[in-house]
Amino acid sequence: AMLPGPAIPILSQSFLVWQLIFSVLLLGKTYSLRQIIGCLLVTSGVILAVASGANDGHLLSGVKLIWPLLMVISSAFQAGASILKV
Repeated sequence: AMLPGPAIPILSQSFLVWQLIFSVLLLGKTYSLRQIIGCLLVTSGVILAVASGANDGHLLSGVKLIWPLLMVISSAFQAGASILKV
């Protein structure tokens, strides 16, 4: 309720980043350079979307930084559960 509707799918992309991090740390999985670059592109898109909220008229303008961060952090739990299921 604290985030605008279009921001939710963008911030949900952090799920991919969390999956990559947890699968490397917990499962010892390795990824190709292309996969890592793709993950970095997703990360930069999420950061850009969150950072653009600092100006009026942008996607997250008027939203306190805590709400997008809370959503990104909460996706870590889903990502952790999804890699542990595999």
